[in-house]
Parts: sequence; structure tokens; C-alpha cells
Amino acid sequence: MVGILLLAQMVGGVLSNLIWGYLADFAGSRKVIQISTLVGFMAPLIAFGISPPQPKMFLVLLFVVTGFFITGRKIGKSKFLLDIAPAKKRPTYVGVSGSLTIIVAFFPLIGGVVVQNISYKFLFVLTFVIVFIGFILSLQLKEPKATANEKIIS
Repeated sequence: MVGILLLAQMVGGVLSNLIWGYLADFAGSRKVIQISTLVGFMAPLIAFGISPPQPKMFLVLLFVVTGFFITGRKIGKSKFLLDIAPAKKRPTYVGVSGSLTIIVAFFPLIGGVVVQNISYKFLFVLTFVIVFIGFILSLQLKEPKATANEKIIS
């Protein structure tokens, strides 16, 4: 089952590349961040709704959605970062961004502590709230392409 779930996540990630790449080129990295975050809302909702009668089908769907979310977040964030970083400082921006991902490495440990001491349901609600806050914050981003185009026009 672990192999099937990892395959489902990889399939979600690979298939979503087509969508995220097209969206990033034509709508911008801001939209990719926002839409991938909306997709991310679905993961805790699906997980919250999994019940014993048919968990395998929902688990596969959960991992496909998670693959979509992770890939969209990576593509959106990377493209946004490269678009906003001045050419001479891009290596520094990318390096700092990469270094800050160490914080994300602790999330599974925190999730494990939450599950062990509280419950899965609480973890799913907490995840939904955190993703929702991320979505709200993403609404304040300015599309880098629009900013660059405004500079060219003026």
C-alpha cells in the first residue's frame, strides 16, 4: 500500500507539472501559488473525511492531491522568487530560500507530536487553518511580471 500511495503522489506531481507550467507561463507565478494553495485545502478535507469502509480509494486521492499541491507550491515559489530577485542577487535569494526550508523539515515531527497527544482530526483542522492563512497571505503578493511590464511601459 505504501508503494501505491507514493506512486499516487508522484503521478499527481507529474501530471500537475503540465498544468502548473502552463499556468505559470500565462497567468504568472502568483496565480500558481494561489491555485496550488486552494488545491492544498482539499488534502486535509479529504483526510478528515476518510472513514474505515473505503479508506484505500480516499487515501489514493489524498496522495494525488498532495502531489498536485507540493509540485504547484514548488513551481510557484521558485518562479516567483526568480522573478522578484535582482539578477545579481539571485544566488543569494535562492540560497537563503533553500536554507529556510530546514524549518519545513520539522513539520512531520510536530505533526507526530500533535497526533500522539491530541488527534488526527485536530491535525487536519490545524493543517487546513495554516494553509488557509497561507492563501490569505498569497492574496497580498504582487505579480512580478506585471511589475516588470509596468517598468518597461513607463
